[in-house]
Amino acid sequence: MLWSKAIGAGGAGGAGGVSLNYELFQSNVTTTTFPIPTGVAGNLAIVSYTHVYVYMGTLPAGWTQIYYNSNVGGNRQAHRIMYKVLTAADEGTNVTIYSNSGLSSDYGTVYLKTFSIPTSLSSVNISSLNADIAPFASTTAVTSGLPGTSIVVATGSSYNAATMTPSYSDESYWDVIDRSTSSLVSTVFALEIQETLKTNRDILAVFPRPVNGLSVSFVLTLS
Repeated sequence: MLWSKAIGAGGAGGAGGVSLNYELFQSNVTTTTFPIPTGVAGNLAIVSYTHVYVYMGTLPAGWTQIYYNSNVGGNRQAHRIMYKVLTAADEGTNVTIYSNSGLSSDYGTVYLKTFSIPTSLSSVNISSLNADIAPFASTTAVTSGLPGTSIVVATGSSYNAATMTPSYSDESYWDVIDRSTSSLVSTVFALEIQETLKTNRDILAVFPRPVNGLSVSFVLTLS
């Protein structure tokens, strides 16, 4: 399955001028690449992708890794999260993420989110990074008063959980939350752009009884 949508003006946005511009999701992945659309030059892109029984390729050139685990549980579940400020040269290209061309259609999923950012912002800082493997216990602590150029992200995946919906302990704060339970790998990608002072809270993954699973949450701040 593939869906994508341009958000543009009126999308989730913060006081610092950061706004969600474009979303893409692929499940039942059978190719080793995902596409970068047109109209996203200057955007900050965040990608989260997973697979089992296959090793991922090397980190694509020009991308910065936020998290990578290549061998979770007996099913060799792998997950990578990365970001890049896109240029005009990226538009219309394909980014190679898997090293195995014989991918099973049952497992691979890819999320791509791009954010419009002010041209004055050029530095990306990752903080409060928390990665946990099921059964989940640890959390990312999110404090109130984050600047409007901050994006809170939580994303994860679980194997053999097609009927189990992955979620987080308190979802009332998220601006966007996408889930997929259409294949043997269930996934979730949630984000919140800081536009107001919000309450201190912890982000805790709640994935019902997966065979194996992982969740990664963090705060990304532009300056």
